[in-house]
Amino acid sequence: MRRERGVAAFYIGFFVRPLNILIANNWRYNIGGVELWADRLAADLRGRGHRVAFVVRRDSKLYPKLIADGAEVHAFPMRGDMDPRTVIPLARLIRRKRLDIILTLRERDFRLAGLAAKLAFRGRVVARMRAVSGHDQSQHKRNFQFYRQRWRYNYFAAKVITNSARGKRDLVEGGWLAADRVEMLRNGVDLTVFDPDRVPRGAVKKEFGIPADAPVVSLIARLSEGKGQLLLAEAACRLRERHPNAFFLLVGGPTRQKFLQTLREFIQEAGLRERLILTGFRTDVARILADTDAVVLPSVAEGLPNVVLEAMAMRRPVIATDVGGTEEVVEDGVNGFLLPVPVSGPLLCEKLDFLLAHPAERERMGRMGRAVVEREFDLRRSVERYEELFYRVLGEPCAGERAPGLSGR
Repeated sequence: MRRERGVAAFYIGFFVRPLNILIANNWRYNIGGVELWADRLAADLRGRGHRVAFVVRRDSKLYPKLIADGAEVHAFPMRGDMDPRTVIPLARLIRRKRLDIILTLRERDFRLAGLAAKLAFRGRVVARMRAVSGHDQSQHKRNFQFYRQRWRYNYFAAKVITNSARGKRDLVEGGWLAADRVEMLRNGVDLTVFDPDRVPRGAVKKEFGIPADAPVVSLIARLSEGKGQLLLAEAACRLRERHPNAFFLLVGGPTRQKFLQTLREFIQEAGLRERLILTGFRTDVARILADTDAVVLPSVAEGLPNVVLEAMAMRRPVIATDVGGTEEVVEDGVNGFLLPVPVSGPLLCEKLDFLLAHPAERERMGRMGRAVVEREFDLRRSVERYEELFYRVLGEPCAGERAPGLSGR
């Protein structure tokens, strides 16, 4: 991989100019999948010869991590959408750094950076937009907020990115954007990090006092009502008698303390303290997946969750709800199970019971999942496609066009 990055950096420095890229992120809570993905994307783009910086909130959890990683970081208060104390300094930064591309990760990032780029008369905004799933799309009304948001994305964004075909379809059919304004670019997984043959097993089980031969079910997501932690806790109650040796890990930090307290009270009252473990926020997801036998994500809304791809890369079967782009990677009964929304507790128990009772099926599904990720979600190809899009948005040739064979297609 290092050799490939070096070749790419040579072509980008010699044949085409390197880009000045800013990644904007307003999220202040625990680092989520999109933040970790952006950190890896930035590292690979830098390895290919581009200059990549971040703009974040000073009070965010991401800020100290980026500083520790040695990234170029600019901290802003990230207040309201029209707050001049954020927009004007951000516009000055865009002009001073002669930025080409501003990649926004969340909606508020886009609203702030979009206005700042217009004021700076520089930089093209590429906005990642998590399209609502078909289930949620029906909830949207053609009210003032809808038209205002639609106008913003059409006026401020040079291109809108969604990470699933279903997401693009929902945006176009929902009347948000014309098809040529939306690009479907899948997230990628670093297959050298999420490699089940390289990541050692046993460390996480030892840390939490879990027997080496005990099966483990993990839900890796921020703790919130919409991610389904209470559903998994209820399933753990129902499965206690059939699988008394099973353990359950809830991996992630809370966005609201009230929900964390509710979850703790349920675990206490259900007598699950020794079997259902709250790990808190973790960065060692690959190590956790190495000691996991099945991954559950019963969310009510998603784009295309990184944790699903990471679990599949680690050869772990996934039980997930049929929301967003999950249906594009999880094939029911082949590499996991898809659950309809709203989630049925008994159905979740049934699928978990099956996986816990059939280790050979877990292994088979895991192998099928790894094959899908290797074929379609390698991080290297994802980075190349982002790079190609950035050059296209600027109307410039990309390295892949000048040096066939770099694009990986």
